[in-house]
Amino acid sequence: GEGLPIYQDLSFKIKFPVSKNANISIWGIGGIDDYRKYAEEDSTLWTFEQARKDIHSKFKSGSIGIKYQQLFSNSSYLHFSVALSSFYQQNNAKWLDDDLEYLDINKSSYLDSKLSAKILYNIKHNSRLTTRYGAIGNYLAYDYDVSISGNMVDEFIKVTDVRGNSSLWQIFAQSKYSITQNLFFNVGIHSMYFKLNNKYSIEPRAGLKWNINNKHSISAAYGLH
Repeated sequence: GEGLPIYQDLSFKIKFPVSKNANISIWGIGGIDDYRKYAEEDSTLWTFEQARKDIHSKFKSGSIGIKYQQLFSNSSYLHFSVALSSFYQQNNAKWLDDDLEYLDINKSSYLDSKLSAKILYNIKHNSRLTTRYGAIGNYLAYDYDVSISGNMVDEFIKVTDVRGNSSLWQIFAQSKYSITQNLFFNVGIHSMYFKLNNKYSIEPRAGLKWNINNKHSISAAYGLH
């Protein structure tokens, strides 16, 4: 579409050891963006509806997190991470009427935030069997405020003005077994619980893969999602 985007972004990752077999990573990514489209004030150029719209949108997004990694031996390791992310959007749209006056047609703001924590433990029991266990917790929050004027008149309708929060919890386990050097079997189970509606699910998964040669393989899988 038409309009001028103005944006600035930043990302970083810092990793440093805390012991011989452990390290910590701190990372982040974010952006501040602005979009502006001006209405055409020359009425002779109103050949399409969008020419009469004046739009100004702002966006802010960011994520920051920390991860701890511990190697216990050559056959097992532990990952633990915590991350916070947020996205904010603000929109203001106006309509240029026949008298060259600006009328508000949309005012809205959206804020979504999430706090996540994840733990993962991986162990190689022997040359054939590897197992992984983990859990994920998410705290979710939102804040929406939307008003519109759908018939291009200076009269607003409040569509929504709501805020709230909930949480989503997940636990999973999976194993990979080498039946032969070229035949592999995967099996696992994943469970979720959503606090907002007190619903939970139990989801089994299984898969089989055969490496025919270096270029070809055949696989089949089943999963309940």
